[in-house]
Amino acid sequence: MFAEKESRDARIKELEVTVDGLSSSAEVLRTKLAASSSREAILRSQIGDQQNALGARFNLLERSREDYAAKEVARAVRETVAKYRGRLERVRAYLDDQERLKELVFKENQMTGIVSCLEVCIEEGIPIPSEKLRRHRVALREYTDLWDNTEVATLEDDDLVLSPPPSSS
Repeated sequence: MFAEKESRDARIKELEVTVDGLSSSAEVLRTKLAASSSREAILRSQIGDQQNALGARFNLLERSREDYAAKEVARAVRETVAKYRGRLERVRAYLDDQERLKELVFKENQMTGIVSCLEVCIEEGIPIPSEKLRRHRVALREYTDLWDNTEVATLEDDDLVLSPPPSSS
């Protein structure tokens, strides 16, 4: 019985040593687990920070791309307007001059008709004061001279073409 008890005590001592070793190993593993958990938390935080930074950078780049696209569209519109502006100004000047000339032509035609009518009346023996005929002839000459000496804008064939002008680049 004594041997049995010693054997049991020895076995208990062995088991206590094993338990102490396992407890110490468990404590080391708990420490490592805590360190790993802490490291994991730090890494997750860094990943979150990087995701936020990348998200902000992505938003910045997207806005930058939109700004660039808007600037390019505006530049293209300015270039197109510049290309056509000369044509449009020549057409506008031509139309303005034609409107001005229309009035001169109308007055000159009116004076021509009056002078012709007065001459026919005189030929048919209708008494018309010669001063009246002379005044109308002077007025007709003035309108004709004014019309002949009026400078008007001209249009080139290219000004009326609807296709884009040749590229300057």
